[in-house]
Amino acid sequence: MANFWNLCTLGLPTESGKYEVRVCKKGEPLDCPLSTIILYDADKQEWRLPEPVAKANMEVIAWRCL
Repeated sequence: MANFWNLCTLGLPTESGKYEVRVCKKGEPLDCPLSTIILYDADKQEWRLPEPVAKANMEVIAWRCL
């Protein structure tokens, strides 16, 4: 499987599971993104952000398969 980054603006994963993601502050996609591993729910089409990430007003901007 390719190990390249997918931009969320171009599409989300089609399967649920763990993904390596890059997160940054909402509205500032080029402001020093951080990498972490987060669960994705394909049925709801949403990332399960850990509470500290969500409280910091961060969003997923890119993802790739583990």
